[in-house]
Amino acid sequence: MRSLTWFSNDSRQARISDNAAVKPGDEYNPDLCLAYKVLDEPDAYLGVPSTAYLRSYLSGAEMRRLIVDPEFCYARIVGVLGDPNFSQQFVDATNHPKLTIAYASALQFTDFSLADGFAKLRQAAIGWHRRYGWANVENEPAQRDDRLLEEFWENLVKRTAMYTGGADGWSLFCFLNGMTQGGDWLGLDEVPGLSDAFDKIQGRSRKHYGTGFAAFRFCSTGELLGWAGLPGID
Repeated sequence: MRSLTWFSNDSRQARISDNAAVKPGDEYNPDLCLAYKVLDEPDAYLGVPSTAYLRSYLSGAEMRRLIVDPEFCYARIVGVLGDPNFSQQFVDATNHPKLTIAYASALQFTDFSLADGFAKLRQAAIGWHRRYGWANVENEPAQRDDRLLEEFWENLVKRTAMYTGGADGWSLFCFLNGMTQGGDWLGLDEVPGLSDAFDKIQGRSRKHYGTGFAAFRFCSTGELLGWAGLPGID
């Protein structure tokens, strides 16, 4: 439940639009942004307030965008988290300002408590959004490439951490949850085979561990993806 307001008190606030093209002023409307929804309710979306898992979740939503609608506004996914100037404040705090990392990794350098780091990120995002919205986030549409879907599952199996941001099963869960749940929230078209593959992994988890999420906490990413029943992938 939102306990801090994302809205500024000026006339730039926008009406909530349909999941279509972004209109002038929408960059100041927090209710259009997936990242802010997850920042407000991390337990519901990530299972834990973790900047690393937030990054995995948003990466999943971004992958769905690239596959089905690369012209969809990228800032609708990440909000101010996609502004390099926003991330730089956290990188600077590591005392290694030239590191090629962003907010998620930087906060793991500086905050022993994952919850404290997450809360710091949320508070900073609220302040940044009030001042700038997502006006400084690059929104150049990508070119649609049908090969992306054809090669996606094989590449995910071979280079899981490159997509999910981590080698553990929970990073994979958050990534796939971002692709499915996050993409649905944004109103993106379905990715063929995505829900079926995710459902098969969760079904196997229920069979062996009692819940659809538990296996992601105990099994390797290779084992989990092997349960997805993907053609041509053992």
